[in-house]
Amino acid sequence: MNKFSGVLQTLSEAPDDQIDKSITLRLKKMVVKKDFYPFDLLQILDECAFGSLASDFAMQAMHFVWEDMCKAKGLDSVKILQERKASLV
Repeated sequence: MNKFSGVLQTLSEAPDDQIDKSITLRLKKMVVKKDFYPFDLLQILDECAFGSLASDFAMQAMHFVWEDMCKAKGLDSVKILQERKASLV
């Protein structure tokens, strides 16, 4: 369990019309980890956006959690996204 286990557990219990089952299963795996890794959730966000695997509301909620994870690890979420975007061009 980690600092974000509670909110990740809540997200993992979302109905299928909000978050695809393949994603909720991955979120459940994140719940039991001893530490949290923002890049794990960023990967999920990318896949959800690419494959339409989550509703707008769920995407927003996961994005807020991702930003909080970055802050907790001392990472700059804006810089990460800018670097990621530059690497895709």
